[in-house]
Amino acid sequence: MTSLKAVFNGIAAVAALTSAVLWFGAAKIRISVWGDVAPDAQILFDDVDFFATVAEQAKWNRWAALAAGVAALGQAMALTLPT
Repeated sequence: MTSLKAVFNGIAAVAALTSAVLWFGAAKIRISVWGDVAPDAQILFDDVDFFATVAEQAKWNRWAALAAGVAALGQAMALTLPT
């Protein structure tokens, strides 16, 4: 039978891995420019729209931070339980 401590450790491990994958994914996001470009409304670098890229990365980062919080909470719960 699995102990409650092992369950919390498992939750922490899965959440930490999820967080790492999301943060790595966020770092790889690039929103390319398609069609006509409005230079006064965009900052472009190597055909990448800076503001659109940052906005999309922020979404992924929020989910990654939430997963990291779940990992920390799972680990904290596991540490409070007796062995």
